[in-house]
Amino acid sequence: DDKRSPRKNHFAPGSMLGEYYRVIRLIGQGAMGSVYEVERTTDSRRLAAKVLTARADRSAMVRFVREAQLLARLVHPNLVSIVDVDVSEQGVLYLVMELIQGRTLKTCRDEYRALPQSLSILHQVAVGLSAVHTAGIVHRDLKPANVLIEDLGPGKPPLVKLVDFGIARTMDSGATR
Repeated sequence: DDKRSPRKNHFAPGSMLGEYYRVIRLIGQGAMGSVYEVERTTDSRRLAAKVLTARADRSAMVRFVREAQLLARLVHPNLVSIVDVDVSEQGVLYLVMELIQGRTLKTCRDEYRALPQSLSILHQVAVGLSAVHTAGIVHRDLKPANVLIEDLGPGKPPLVKLVDFGIARTMDSGATR
């Protein structure tokens, strides 16, 4: 029901999201939701949970569920992987994904101005997009803020992960690939 009162979804560290996820900290906020670092209580694994905003209307909920469905179809090293989707007893819709220990391309762009580093980043973005397109999906919101870069240590190239499939669409059967 679009007319029900907004739900609070700001979770304090230590609070529970659903039955199995303890909130560690807020990572970021966007138009559609907030992202928290969480710990799964069954195995202590650290993950990221995207929680739909309290003022979400029916169309936002549909987009959120679509994002979860699309991410579940995508398994690739350059795409964030989905772990769980659920609704808490309080009616909070959330999506649990792998936690990327890194930064967005937007926040570290100055570090990747040299050609070898930028080529590695661009190659991984292209490979990730190729996997998305092969699955019949169009991201529709590719920008530096939706490209996560994880530093894997000295001598190793950074790992790129594409995120935020909130406005992604599946390609029509008649669409050109």
